[in-house]
Amino acid sequence: MSVNLEIDVTKLPSIIGLLTLLTSCASVRPLIGTLDDKPQAPVHTVESIDAHPEEVEELAQSEAFEVDGTRDVYADNKNISDDNIALEYEPKHYSFWFNYFTKRDHARFKRHLKNGFEYKQLVFHILKEHGLPTDLFYVGLIESGYNNRIKSSAGAAGPWQFMPKTAKHYGLRVDSQVDERWNIYKSTHAAARYFSDLYNIFGSWELAMAAYNAGEYRIIRSIRKGKTRSYRELVQKKLIPKETAYYVPKVAAARALVQSEEKYGFFHIKDKDSLYGSAALVEVNQSFSLSKVSKLSSIPHKTLKEMNPDIKSDWIRVRGAYGLLVPKAHVSTLANLELPKARAPRRSVASNSGIHKVRSGENLSVIAHRYNVNVSDLKRANNIRGSRIYVGQKLTVPGAGRSVASIAKKMVHTVSRGENLSLIAKKYGLNASDLRRANKMRGSRIFPGQKLEVPGASIITYRVRSGDNLSKIAQRFGVSVDEIRRTNGLSNSVIYANQKLNIPSEG
Repeated sequence: MSVNLEIDVTKLPSIIGLLTLLTSCASVRPLIGTLDDKPQAPVHTVESIDAHPEEVEELAQSEAFEVDGTRDVYADNKNISDDNIALEYEPKHYSFWFNYFTKRDHARFKRHLKNGFEYKQLVFHILKEHGLPTDLFYVGLIESGYNNRIKSSAGAAGPWQFMPKTAKHYGLRVDSQVDERWNIYKSTHAAARYFSDLYNIFGSWELAMAAYNAGEYRIIRSIRKGKTRSYRELVQKKLIPKETAYYVPKVAAARALVQSEEKYGFFHIKDKDSLYGSAALVEVNQSFSLSKVSKLSSIPHKTLKEMNPDIKSDWIRVRGAYGLLVPKAHVSTLANLELPKARAPRRSVASNSGIHKVRSGENLSVIAHRYNVNVSDLKRANNIRGSRIYVGQKLTVPGAGRSVASIAKKMVHTVSRGENLSLIAKKYGLNASDLRRANKMRGSRIFPGQKLEVPGASIITYRVRSGDNLSKIAQRFGVSVDEIRRTNGLSNSVIYANQKLNIPSEG
């Protein structure tokens, strides 16, 4: 019997284009273009910008608030039930997670349930709006426990754990003023569009969930190698990562427990009406101050902040439009509201300085170039008349606080699966005994996730400037691009303005 192994190329973007967008495991990755021919639900997207607070936004020509196209967060007030789509997986993997959630991880899973029930109907409504099964709600429960402010060490954030590049691809704004990954309403719409793309590629919810966890191309490669499009067969042939093999049964176990929470020792939680149940999305067409909107509209500032957790500061720069969630009862008030010309608050220049410890081979010129300061300023800050410095000397670097948040912070290495003390020590040019001594260890046993202090090293936190790239930053600080990528968990060399990078440095 022959098996059809071909991926539906009419629904796939260019494979070469896809490769350029794939990132690391357990992060959400974008696709190129729209793969679904069905009309998409209207989504308010905003151009992603890196705003400079000293710039002043001119008044938009249109009204401040566009309420004609206002949409309610809920299409209707009906409660939606689970779809209970059939999922195929290894029974032993399902049993493992079922027992884990009910026994060992009972307390944490209970907290996740409490978070999840607050947003369950909101997520259900959005999934249905996109024509998707409500079972995908449990993917969010596994990804984040619906802790909307959670952020991984790799930079994935929010309830759906989007990476910045992926978030922007699916219409979310991520910059120094706004991070819409934190907004459950906006990020769930983005996740729904992403899941639509995945199902269009694979035609299977098991494979779509696996691709959400491991990446599209990783699953495509497994299908071709295994000559099957059966998720269970790919698992049995060990052609997908172990974490991904456990992912679908983990989602299924969470679904089963939520549907029978009382039976397994979880107190019954009614579907809670979140504050989004009476919310509407309006477009703001000019830069604005959230506190000013609150004052003029009589909407409590706390309510606006709770409805719009993606807003990081009071002043928001807008190009095009920004979708602001507000109580429906106040929409008519906003229709006639005139906002004053918004002016960005000016940021005072940081006066704090950094400390640099002189290393072998360095001189004042090298150090001044590294921190983008003048030699004369460096000498003046340290009361140096000539140019003689010595190894181990600590120099005050004037103005380093503008781009360097910390120089004295200790370097910490998080142990990955497969690592041992010798491998870790080799990475940092140390002996295993150095690591044991610094971490007060008697033996050499370590475990994944353990944090080890790296002796003789420190971390510089650097804020990326416009025009920077990893090569320039590496050259400035005298380290390699690979060291920066490894320290920050970067799978590629893509960085963006205002991103904070940890730069390894000798202490």
